[in-house]
Amino acid sequence: MLQSVSSKEILEFRTYILDDHKTAIQLNKHANFQRNKTNIIYSINSQRLQGSYFLRFLQDELEKKGFFFFLECYLNYGEIMAYLRIGIKRFVANNSNTAKNKKIKKYINSINGFCLDINEFKLLQKINIKN
Repeated sequence: MLQSVSSKEILEFRTYILDDHKTAIQLNKHANFQRNKTNIIYSINSQRLQGSYFLRFLQDELEKKGFFFFLECYLNYGEIMAYLRIGIKRFVANNSNTAKNKKIKKYINSINGFCLDINEFKLLQKINIKN
């Protein structure tokens, strides 16, 4: 799905940061999320609790529903390598230091991953879905 859309277009899509897998699972119940025009960035804080295999499952489920799934990352090469090994290839660099973001983006892109800077997204917001 990512191959048919340019990175410039992806940056224009509505983008949500998620902290919780339960919220991610509820996305398909809400009609206001446009399929194939919505980015989901999964927070770094939640990733560490759930593990890489669960994140791969979550990525597959959300992409089946038409969402673009990204993992938030800091400057931790070991974590990134673990995620790449299981097939997660899209990341969002989120460091307060722009130089570090450039460094991690360059690294991920050099090993056949895809990385954007969180500050590049135009319509970014934290999501909160009430039952």
